[in-house]
Amino acid sequence: MTSLAAMLLSWLLLYKYTLLFGVFFLSALALPLPGNTLLLATGAFASQGYMSYPLALAVVLLGNILGDVAGYALAAIYGDDVIRKLHIKRSYISSVEKYVAHHPRVTIFISRFAGSLDPVVNILSGLGEVSFKTFLIFDILGNFVSLTAVISVGYYLGDYWQTFSGVFATTGWIIFAVLTAGAILVIFRKQIGFSELSFVKRTRHYIRRIIQKYEA
Repeated sequence: MTSLAAMLLSWLLLYKYTLLFGVFFLSALALPLPGNTLLLATGAFASQGYMSYPLALAVVLLGNILGDVAGYALAAIYGDDVIRKLHIKRSYISSVEKYVAHHPRVTIFISRFAGSLDPVVNILSGLGEVSFKTFLIFDILGNFVSLTAVISVGYYLGDYWQTFSGVFATTGWIIFAVLTAGAILVIFRKQIGFSELSFVKRTRHYIRRIIQKYEA
C-alpha cells in the first residue's frame, strides 16, 4: 500500500463522506488517487457499522459523475484552444475522437472500470461528437456498476478487503491496456493498413487456414 493510500485511509473515518466525495471528484479529473483502495475500505467499514453503505455509495457516485461531467465540459469548452497552444497534431487526436464518437456507449461504459483511462475518455468525448446526453447516461451506468461492485466486495469481505485491492488494480490496468492498444490501432491504421473490415477478413482467413491445416 502506498503512503498516499495509507494517509487517506487514516483520514477516512475522520472525514468520511467529505473525503470520499473529494477523492472521487478529483480522481475523475485525472489526479492519481487510490479510489478503489479507499472504496474497498469504505465497504469494509460499512459492514462494521462505522459508515452507511447506501450513503457512501451515493456520495462516491455523485463525486465521480460530477468529476466526469466537469472533464467533459472543460474539454468541450477549452479543449481546442489548449490543443492549439500545445501545438499537438489534431490529426492524431481526431482519429481517436472519431472512434469514441462511433462507439460512444461501449467505450464510455467500459472505461469506467479502467480508472486511469476514465478521464481520457471524458476529454475525448468532450472534444468529439459525443452528445452530452449519451455521455451522461453511460457514464452513470458505468459508474454505478463499477463502483457498486467494488464497495460491495469490500462490504462482504470485511476485514479481508485488502486481499482484493491488488486484483482490482490489475483488472483496471488490463482494461486500460486493451483500450489503449485499440486506440493505437485506430491512430496508426493507415500506416499499418488496419481497418475494422480488413481485421475481420484477416481473422477469418487465418481461422480458415488453421481449420484446413488440421483437416488435411
